[in-house]
Amino acid sequence: MLPSRPLRGDCAIYVRTAILALALLGLSLRAAETLVTVPPGTPFFAADDPNSPILAVPDQEVTLRSLEQRPLRPLRNPYFRGAHPLSFLVTIHRVALPDGHEAWVAPDLYADQQLDVILPRPLSSLPWLGAAVVLFLAITCILLSLARQQRLNEALQATSPLPLSRSLVLLGTLVLIQMLIFCWMRSMAGFVVPALTDEIDYFGIAQDLISRTPPAEWHFNISIAILYVPLILLTGAKSYLDIHPIVSTLNVAVFTPLTLVMAYFLIEKATRRPRVALATVACLLLLPLVFYPVEWHGKHSVFKLVPGLPFFGPASFRLYYYSVWSGWNGLADTASTFAVTLTLFLATFLRRRDWVYHAVIGAVFGLACFLRINNIFFAPVVAYLLWKRNADVPLRQILAHGLAAVATFLVCVAPQFVANHLQFGNFLTFPYVLHGNHASQGFEWSYVPSSTHFLMGTNWIYMAMGTIGLVMLCRQPAGQLFALWSVPLILFFCGYTVTGASPMRFTLTVYPALLAAFFFAAERGGFGKKPWLVWLGIVANALVCPCQRWQEPYGIWLGSVSYGHQLAVTLPIAVPMLSLVAILIGLHGKPRLFWLFALVVFHTGWWGGLPLLMIAALAMVVWDWAGDIRTHLLPPPDPATP
Repeated sequence: MLPSRPLRGDCAIYVRTAILALALLGLSLRAAETLVTVPPGTPFFAADDPNSPILAVPDQEVTLRSLEQRPLRPLRNPYFRGAHPLSFLVTIHRVALPDGHEAWVAPDLYADQQLDVILPRPLSSLPWLGAAVVLFLAITCILLSLARQQRLNEALQATSPLPLSRSLVLLGTLVLIQMLIFCWMRSMAGFVVPALTDEIDYFGIAQDLISRTPPAEWHFNISIAILYVPLILLTGAKSYLDIHPIVSTLNVAVFTPLTLVMAYFLIEKATRRPRVALATVACLLLLPLVFYPVEWHGKHSVFKLVPGLPFFGPASFRLYYYSVWSGWNGLADTASTFAVTLTLFLATFLRRRDWVYHAVIGAVFGLACFLRINNIFFAPVVAYLLWKRNADVPLRQILAHGLAAVATFLVCVAPQFVANHLQFGNFLTFPYVLHGNHASQGFEWSYVPSSTHFLMGTNWIYMAMGTIGLVMLCRQPAGQLFALWSVPLILFFCGYTVTGASPMRFTLTVYPALLAAFFFAAERGGFGKKPWLVWLGIVANALVCPCQRWQEPYGIWLGSVSYGHQLAVTLPIAVPMLSLVAILIGLHGKPRLFWLFALVVFHTGWWGGLPLLMIAALAMVVWDWAGDIRTHLLPPPDPATP
């Protein structure tokens, strides 16, 4: 029996706890801005430049009040060899010394007296750690309250969408967990951030737009630069470093949480299973902490996804990967993912179906494609959702509404085509032609082997699970949505010329669909009489990545112990075989068939197997959709006609 306590009380408890947590978070971070703890060996400079004369180097820790703070240019660790995706973004403070003079100090810089050089040193951030502790306590209180009122059991057992307020309570808790993970990451990483790359060019484009300077050497689309313009006007920023905290905070605190919330409601609507949507969002938060890509480019390349404990060391690639997942950067990835998800959300949940509805969808999707041009590969899923909403509408009205959507779409992407014409004299020539990495070529068949190897290997858990779900659901409405949501973009990046630039930046939008497809297919397939045994098998197989299974690194410290190599050779054989025996003995009927198929696909779909299965699932979806359209548009045959 569900508790009789009014839902209003549940929401009030959550809101009060969340407000308290955010207030304490704000106070903690505010304290970090006003007080500066200077460790021993930190130089005091005469100006806001590490190359200026050093006034003093304390031999003990001192705490001073910050009178002014400025960001320094990104610093590169001299111990890094070659290219590295991380850099040091140091803040320098103007402080008053005990003798009354003023100086500039950056606690993250260290004066090495022997080498006579100024070195960056990553320090843990106590304010961020304090914020993480506050969020942890708040989340614990909320979870205990939800468990006491059986709200979690209700969500896990529900076979229809939850009431809106109950869904928001659960989603709010997940968002706080996302913020907890982020604060934990920042507390360990200190001032280490993803290396600034495209952001600098976007900022330059934004400055040109403000000054009305005609495009000359714009190497990127104007997309995210448009979002920089109001920030520059409001803050008077002179460089990207002046707006970096604002842009990154906007991504982490607004775009990422809203994307997770909208993905939840889309999945819940499609599957009518709140537990599937909750499992998907929870995995989007937690899987990046324990599975990380390995990308060793070269003659003997290694691309795989390996398990390991969370680690955010200042030189760790895992810090870079989770920064991309969380949105802690100024690139278009997070905003683009938000815009596409918003398009699907509005297409599904807006109540009206007139031309205004279609114009809004076209405009939002146009904004998504304006932010990232390859979002055009989501056009099939947008068209599918619009068709489902208009299945009972006359053809003439469908065409009129479609025209409204196309018109607003073109209006929203028009600025980029105008910029193309001003810069190159051709509406369809994009600035990527100025890159030296063949990015302007788009999809190339000659890149299919290497790009597929990279994309599938570094995303194996997501791609394998998604493929299993898509194949098993290809004749179901939810499976059709998930296939059109994910497969077209994945297939494009299987042949994109610069897919190897990042394991997940270009495909952030498709992970909710892949995970939801697996969880919904698993629920339909069944777990037998001992679900815990099935979940144990899922975890065991997930820890044994079949991609280049006998090549280091192995993950979970197998490479650092004396018997690690022997285990790394044995586990990829033993775990699938034991799983096969367990399935044949412990499962029967439909669950046995489903999990046999899942086991085979997971361990044998390496290289081209997964894309081929995705193509087969997509072809089946398109075939069924075409049949649906034909049935709607063509009159049924007259039985009297021979």
